[in-house]
Order: sequence, then C-alpha cells, then structure tokens
Amino acid sequence: GNMLYQFDDFGNLIGVIGIDNDACLGTKDHVGALSGIALENLSIIPKETYQYLMGLDRETLKTMYYGYDLTTEEIEAALNRFDKIKDKIANDMEYYKDKPEGYIEDGRIRVVSDEELDKISIYDLAVYKGNPPNVKQGNKKKNLFTSVTSLANGSMPKDRHRTALFNAYDNVLTVLDSNTSLESVYSQMVSIDERTFNGSRKFRNIMNSIDDYNKYMANDKTDFFTEDNKGFIIANVDRISDASTKLQTILSYIDSYISGKNSDKIEKEDRNSPAFIRLKLAKEAKKLVTSSINALTGILDNIDIQKRASISDRRIRQECKEQLNKITSEINQKYENIKKGFNNNEFKEEPKKSVVPHK
Repeated sequence: GNMLYQFDDFGNLIGVIGIDNDACLGTKDHVGALSGIALENLSIIPKETYQYLMGLDRETLKTMYYGYDLTTEEIEAALNRFDKIKDKIANDMEYYKDKPEGYIEDGRIRVVSDEELDKISIYDLAVYKGNPPNVKQGNKKKNLFTSVTSLANGSMPKDRHRTALFNAYDNVLTVLDSNTSLESVYSQMVSIDERTFNGSRKFRNIMNSIDDYNKYMANDKTDFFTEDNKGFIIANVDRISDASTKLQTILSYIDSYISGKNSDKIEKEDRNSPAFIRLKLAKEAKKLVTSSINALTGILDNIDIQKRASISDRRIRQECKEQLNKITSEINQKYENIKKGFNNNEFKEEPKKSVVPHK
C-alpha cells in the first residue's frame, strides 16, 4: 500500500509513514475526478503541518515545483489549492477560538497539537457517523477517519462519555442561539403591538413572559453546567429548572393565544395585517421556546448517558478483570502440573535407538 517503513541497522521496524500523493498535482477537480478528500472532510490538521503550511508562500512553492516537468496550468492549479486550504484553515481557526478543547464540527478544520488530539474521539472525526455506504471518499460522506470508524464500530463501543459532553455543549449553544432569536421576535412583537389599537391581552401575556425570560437570561450568567477534570457533566439544576419554568410559562401563553385564533382564516389575510404578523410571531416564538426546552432537557439526558456509560465501562472492566484472573489461574495450574511432572520423573527422555548401518 501507500506506506514507507523505517528500519534500524539491525532490521527492527522503527517507524511507519503513510503517503497518498498520487492526486497532489494536475489540473482536474480532485474531489470529483480523482476521488479525493474534500477540504470540508479533513476535520483536523496537526499543528506541525499547519506551521509548515503557514511558513510557505506562493513564490516559495512555485520554486519547489520547478524541475518536475509540470505545465504552467498545473503549477497554477496547485497554487490555487494551496491558497484555498490556507484560507479555509484561517477562517476555521477564527471560528474555533472560543470553542472548548477537543470540540470538532463537521465541515471545519481544527488545528490540533498531539495533546489535543488525545482528547478527540476518532468517532467524532468521522464525517459519516454510522457504517458508511460504499461511496468514494470525495462523496463528502466519508474520510479516512470514517473508514477507521466503520471498522471499529463492529468491535469497539463508541466514546459515549465524551460524545455526551460535547452534546451538552451543543445543547447550551442551542439555548443561547434561540435566546438571541427570541429577543428579535420580542422586539417585533413590541413594534406590532404599539401599532395595534386596543391590542390582545393574551398577546401581551406572551410579550411580558418573554421579556421576563430575556431579563433573567441577561442578569444571570451562571453556566447551565460545568465539567470536572474527568469530563463528567455537573448540572446546575437550579439554573436549568428556573430557565425551563420560565420557558414553559411562555409556551403556555403562546398555546392559549394560538388556540383562540382561526389560524386558517388569518393566514389567508394580507401578510402586512397586524393579525397575520402577530400569529406569525407567536408561532416563531413557539419554535424557539420549544427548541430551548428540548435543549435544557438534553443536558440532563446527557448526564444520564454518561452515568450509564460509566456503569457499563465499570462492568466491562470487571468482566475483563475476571476473565484475566481466570486465564492467569489456568496458566498457573498448568505450570504447577508441569513442575510436578518433572519432579516425579514423568518426563523422561527416551533412549536414542542405535542405527544399524547398511552393508
């Protein structure tokens, strides 16, 4: 295969390097025409490789290509690919700068040190999380980590503990994103209510409950959860409970408002009419509030996943320990039997038969 094996002077294998550069040049689209790995599929890049890339520029790279019988078009295509990967890495570094160590997102490249790489599950690096269909690498459903994962899926459990932690972080981001959108919806509600003569009391109940929730979120900056030094989620139950209660209050007011409206009739009205806009805003708010409630519940669900994974891991370790003890006991017993046999002269060397020479 595409491997370089390194041996010392005594013939011992001391290193293995994987290479796959048969599609590194040329003018064709590497993903489509040559089944290459798309930039969105890479997931990570080692810090050393990143530093080497950043140390290069177009002129240096162009000089390196001289003498390899490449056309001007081929060199230009290589330089364009070089620019694309540098730009992609720079943009994704900006995105990841406030994300926790070990956090990986599909479609982005993260620069990682060896220490950070140890914190990332191969399962998270895979582009396609299940057993992938039989597709080419350039199909954007597969990368090399996906191939490894598909093999491991048959014999190894997924890293449920770490996955639960990252999912909990995603839950928090969902709440924060929904809250930002809810603030915008609230502003639009205030605007349409000010333009409505003798407005709806039920609609104002929605507005007041959203305003109460927004103020609560703005004033209380306590985290919904923290993690200990082993990556276990420690929920702030009071914070989650308070936020959920306020969201449930908003939801009940929204349901009360929508249930009293003839939605089919209102949705046929002019889209600029106050009734249409109020109903539309109420439904948008319901989606955002429901998303936040589900996300907060998700944090608690991920704690349960971690607990179950921890119990399962302890059970597996105990089973392995028992199996190892059993094998060790069997080996020791066989050793004792062999020792006994030698002591009792049960293993005597048979005398060699004399060989009569042919005449």
